[in-house]
Amino acid sequence: MIKLNKVTKKYGDNVILNKIDFTVNDGEFIYIVGQSGAGKSTLLNILALFDNIDGGEYSIDNENITSKNKYYATIRNKLFGFVFQSYYLIDDITVLDNLLIPFLYDEDESDAFNIINETLKKLNITHLKNVKTKNLSGGEKQRVAFARAVIKNPKYILCDEPTGNLDKENTSNIMDLLKKENECGKTIIVVTHDYNIIEKGHTVYEIKDKQIFKIKWL
Repeated sequence: MIKLNKVTKKYGDNVILNKIDFTVNDGEFIYIVGQSGAGKSTLLNILALFDNIDGGEYSIDNENITSKNKYYATIRNKLFGFVFQSYYLIDDITVLDNLLIPFLYDEDESDAFNIINETLKKLNITHLKNVKTKNLSGGEKQRVAFARAVIKNPKYILCDEPTGNLDKENTSNIMDLLKKENECGKTIIVVTHDYNIIEKGHTVYEIKDKQIFKIKWL
């Protein structure tokens, strides 16, 4: 479970989020919406431990990690997977080499190649294994980025506009992959401006006026 308690985030004198409360239970599939500049990506960066907070508390599984900054990279690598709009792949190396990067932080991961091969097989992209990512289509790049996000079996998958650069077919493919991960017990948090991807039955929050609100979705 993730819990933010009265969390505030500022950039200089500009308050982006003001004393917000936000709880994500294990196994939830959550969407976060809001106007551009409302603070959606800021919230995601806080949850991902990329940004520190300026007030309040952040807890994961009932442990307060607010002041454990020096452990953030370790916690992030253990618990979180990330899917971004811009992929953040290294273009001049192969798909295989991109997927090896998450294992660089492990002292001993002798099974890395087996894990990568199984993940590629699951996502039907084994044929791309030795292709440099600069030669992939947008949909293929996002699928590789998705593979990188789930390769270490994270508890939480955080997505920042994961379908923003994709056509309708590839958008559907990525959302199907996220649903499958959720069905396997992963907690999914998706920041999006595309209301068309939001499915009935999932929890939706809106960030507005520096606050976050759960909203009804029909």
